[in-house]
Amino acid sequence: MSGLTKDGLRRELINKRESLTDEEINDRNALIAESLIRVCEGAESIFTYISGEYEADTKRTIESLLKEGRAVAVPLVFKDEGAIRFYRIMDFENLRQGSFGIYEPVIGESEPEIFPDEGSVIIVPGAVFDKGGYRIGYGGGYYDKYLSDKQNIMKIGVCFDFQVIGSVPRDGFDVPVDMVVTDKRIYHINDLPVRKSPRLK
Repeated sequence: MSGLTKDGLRRELINKRESLTDEEINDRNALIAESLIRVCEGAESIFTYISGEYEADTKRTIESLLKEGRAVAVPLVFKDEGAIRFYRIMDFENLRQGSFGIYEPVIGESEPEIFPDEGSVIIVPGAVFDKGGYRIGYGGGYYDKYLSDKQNIMKIGVCFDFQVIGSVPRDGFDVPVDMVVTDKRIYHINDLPVRKSPRLK
């Protein structure tokens, strides 16, 4: 895979992911959720994407975190701005299918945007990750833009283990994650402390 472009790597790994059986996906996702809940243990505020059909699942992690009473915020895409903003959800009823077929928070006109602090964790999607924490997303650049000023906040990539490779092509605006959680292991890249922070109100 070393000679492939970002688009080539993205397509190759997505194809491999789509070839998994439902049973394989379920088994792998159960292991990911167990590890992800454990590494988020010290954080009161978790910023996470809502997984799509063939992505590593975040829904069971979100469900567990909400049951524990922790604050969970998910992104809403603003296409005109090329940006994402995060809003707190209380349950899955706060979601509807939006941009790119992804489930997004339903917000009112006065709903406040939620911002992470050093006691937060940001869970980041990706088609491919490398062992330095760099990632290939899905082509929109939304997360790299969002993460560009959040160097001191723990960023966790989530994927199946075969989606982690030695190195991916990098651009100057790419922002690495600090940890990658997979169904087989946890890749520790930059162990930022997760500090206890007040729960979002």
